[in-house]
Amino acid sequence: MPAIQPLPNMDENLSSSPAFIDRGEVLLVDDSATSLAALSTALTQAGYVVREAPSGELALMTLKVRLPELVLLDVRMPAMDGFEICRRIKAEAGTRDIPVIFLSAQDETPDKVRGFRAGAVDFIGKNFAEEEMLARIDTHIELGRVKKVLEAERAALEDRVRERTEELRQDIAKRLAAEEENRSLERALWQARKMEAIGLLAGGIAHDFNHLLSLILGYAQFAQSALAGGRTEKLAGYLAEILKAGDEGQAVVAQLLAFSRADEAAGEAIDIGGAIAESVDFLLPAMGAGIRLDFAAAGPLPPLFIKPVQVRQVATNLILNARDAITTGGNIAVRLSMARSHPAQACVSCRKPFAGDHLVLSVEDDGHGIAPEILDRLFDPFFTTKDIGKGVGLGLPMVHGIVHSAGGHVTVESLPGVGSRFRIWLPAAGTV
Repeated sequence: MPAIQPLPNMDENLSSSPAFIDRGEVLLVDDSATSLAALSTALTQAGYVVREAPSGELALMTLKVRLPELVLLDVRMPAMDGFEICRRIKAEAGTRDIPVIFLSAQDETPDKVRGFRAGAVDFIGKNFAEEEMLARIDTHIELGRVKKVLEAERAALEDRVRERTEELRQDIAKRLAAEEENRSLERALWQARKMEAIGLLAGGIAHDFNHLLSLILGYAQFAQSALAGGRTEKLAGYLAEILKAGDEGQAVVAQLLAFSRADEAAGEAIDIGGAIAESVDFLLPAMGAGIRLDFAAAGPLPPLFIKPVQVRQVATNLILNARDAITTGGNIAVRLSMARSHPAQACVSCRKPFAGDHLVLSVEDDGHGIAPEILDRLFDPFFTTKDIGKGVGLGLPMVHGIVHSAGGHVTVESLPGVGSRFRIWLPAAGTV
């Protein structure tokens, strides 16, 4: 290509240049020694570090040694023109990010289009002013530096994201492992409790039935001996005791069947007040000395869809529990009325909130009360605080089963040393 002409006002610009400042490294590629020298001088005095390459082959070789911050590339060169050099620079992963600016003596649009398609960032004609050239070089070097900083920050951010993601993954894995371990422990605890409960159930039932069988066998032997000796006057008493023991055994079996929910609490609409009154009258003789049992119903009350026998089972269990909570005399108040539960109220057995109008059976005593730590386990199957032979822990679970199958709920209020109140909330006919 023809030698480049000296830059306008070059001497004046160089004489006024500030002290040398490293403004970046530029690879200058031009086959014209005159243009190479003029451009190199201008760039050096402007503060750039300049590397010169008089051919495309040499330029590509020097790029393998050290990367510049910008390549200033002549378009027209023998053997390998600037477009090919630019394409090769952009084809390599290690050099493709270096900004390339084309220099050309001919300011033609086709050359500019080819240059930009090859990957150049700018195109400067040889008739440029020095200030324009330096401004463009400064701009693209600064853009390149900013790009490197952004890429480094992006890479650092991606590393931090990967590290944090891995930390979160490990935390989640640890948490899931801990949750699984907790579930395993809960399953093991539940299994242990279940086995303990089965043991208590077996022990209680075995004790009760062993006692009943002993009574039956004993009185049967008495009756047999009496018949053999011709003494029949006591036979009626022996048989009565045998029947009584059989009835007690039948009651234990009934509790087991009720707990297993063999029957759902569905039936015709009944007058629950009458069923409760019958239970109270039946249980009056079973109250200990000094225990007063009182029943009152605030009528009129709506009918209830439930079987009468199940109403009696619920009332009987609650009243007998109240009796057992009184040691030296006290009061048991059985009440029946309509009441509205507030939205924040929850069932003590199923833990679910409930609200609305209900028919409420309340059994309140002034006995020893229930310790707070026991309240949550009252309705657990086989849980009992009574001695073996005095209860198998099925009474309240049976109450829970009957009440829930009737669409009702249970609440308990108790203070140790003061007493307890159990309330059965049942939906009246026409309210469900």
